[in-house]
Amino acid sequence: MDSPGPCEISFVRSGDVLTIEGIADPALWPQGQYMLRVEVRQRGNISVSSQGGRIDARGSAAAPMVLSRTQVSASAGSDVTAELILRDGPRQASCSVKG
Repeated sequence: MDSPGPCEISFVRSGDVLTIEGIADPALWPQGQYMLRVEVRQRGNISVSSQGGRIDARGSAAAPMVLSRTQVSASAGSDVTAELILRDGPRQASCSVKG
């Protein structure tokens, strides 16, 4: 991962479609649970979606792992916020980005 920290969020735009990936370092998060929450605000409307699941990267390579990937329609001028939450028992971390 380019930046230090437990996770990162990638935004890739192609026209009005935005691909969002929630990425974690398996060395820091070999197991646990994740939740990726995305909010899009455009032309007076709000769309909220979330995806979650288990993390089980024990024995995986040290490369960053994509936990969740989603695509949303987000025209120019839209406000998009994404947050990735990682949990393993009492341990928790998160990262967020606006784009």
